[in-house]
Amino acid sequence: FIYKCRENSMDWNSEWKKTRDENGHSNSIDFWNDFAPRFRKKPKPGKRDIYAEEFYRLAEIKPGDTIFDMGCASGTLAIPFAQKGHEIYAADFSPKMLEVLLEDVAELGLSNRIHAMQLDWNEDWSKRDIPVCDIAISSRSLISDDLEDCLMKLEQAAAKKVCLGVWTSGRNGYDRKIAKEIGYNYSDYGAFAYIMNILFEMNRMPELSYIEAPFKPKKYNSFEECISAVEGSFPEKLSVAQYDRLIEYTKVHLVQKDDMWIYDHDGTAVWAFICWNI
Repeated sequence: FIYKCRENSMDWNSEWKKTRDENGHSNSIDFWNDFAPRFRKKPKPGKRDIYAEEFYRLAEIKPGDTIFDMGCASGTLAIPFAQKGHEIYAADFSPKMLEVLLEDVAELGLSNRIHAMQLDWNEDWSKRDIPVCDIAISSRSLISDDLEDCLMKLEQAAAKKVCLGVWTSGRNGYDRKIAKEIGYNYSDYGAFAYIMNILFEMNRMPELSYIEAPFKPKKYNSFEECISAVEGSFPEKLSVAQYDRLIEYTKVHLVQKDDMWIYDHDGTAVWAFICWNI
């Protein structure tokens, strides 16, 4: 990646902005406020969260480490990490996400370990009282047009290490199982490619690993809605043959459940885990 960047003088921040525009990522607080109740992440007894477990393991978080969680949402990592005994400073720009988080924090008796604050990637952090913790993390939350600025801000909040969980696909809803079934060869970059290049240019020494975890199948209101959404998840237009195979696969594997439609195959998401020492 860094070789290609130097060879072609690619501006990875600008390329990231183009990708975000094409894929329709939203910086809207209203969007995330509306999404907050459905994003609730209170742990269910007896159910493992493989993503959270693997993130914690790869981050090599030590007992007593404090954690700054930027883009905490409703507590995807803040809650399980606090349950392990860590003090968490959980930040998000959506007040509704923080409201949902604090409801679960109170119910779980974690109010003395999780400290919530409303904070936007795009605001001037130097004007805010941002705590410096042992480790700064961002999990699937880099919804900003300026990746380099985000990485530098996370460094300012970390005494030891920064850890990220980011996308390995460049499109929302991309399903590797379906891509394989219809003969689609995926060539788009995920966020991790841009981040790794920017970190190299910042003279950092990032480590890259991967987390594979099940994901909840997306639900559709109709067959037509499903086809439209899946077709739009591919960065390049499907060929006629690929589109026909998508139709045939969907006819067999799209099943009805609770008045909605979902694919019957198991889904596995692959996330990039990136960390570097301060």
